[in-house]
Amino acid sequence: MNQESRERIALVVFLLLVVAVLTAGVVYITVGHSWNTAATTIDDAAGSLDGYTVIVYDGVKVPASFDDKAETSHDITSKVSLAKSYEEKRANVITLHTTNLGFYREGVILKAGDKRVGVFSVSSTEDASRYQNIVGALKSQGVDYTVCIASDTSLLVAAHGTRDIDVVIDLGLDADHDASVTSGTYLVTAPSVGKIGSILVSPTNVVSDKSTS
Repeated sequence: MNQESRERIALVVFLLLVVAVLTAGVVYITVGHSWNTAATTIDDAAGSLDGYTVIVYDGVKVPASFDDKAETSHDITSKVSLAKSYEEKRANVITLHTTNLGFYREGVILKAGDKRVGVFSVSSTEDASRYQNIVGALKSQGVDYTVCIASDTSLLVAAHGTRDIDVVIDLGLDADHDASVTSGTYLVTAPSVGKIGSILVSPTNVVSDKSTS
């Protein structure tokens, strides 16, 4: 076997190793996240969420027909009840009012046990263009997580994307995507009116979500 043949074989072997490593990495991330999410589900069902941070928020999508007053009353009662149930499982809980984006426009810091959660809202192109300044200010104050409540995630995408944001709650009425992780950001679509959304962050910072009627 001449030198040229050996070099070609070595190159092929090297490329195969690169492909194998990349494949293993993808499988590890996918399967690992699935296992971690499953662990959260088990902990929740077992009633033991010690060390978890849970964010509870209102659903906002409007069904074809509903009783406005009845639904509003139901939402408040359900959110308080759900937050209390998580607290009984020893989770650290905060509640968000997704129907009042103006309250979060300049960014607020909420405490969940020993965790500090920075929350801000984006409901216009102007908000989106300056969100990085708000995130920077929140991080300078030592927040553990940054959460953005967005009237439409496309506003963020058109500006700077979602970098430096840990969780985005998409309130867009046309949003209908499954929870996903993009550039390190956990993106979730808010449920409809009459349901309550929950975002669970495990002690190892694995994020998952669920909605409850």
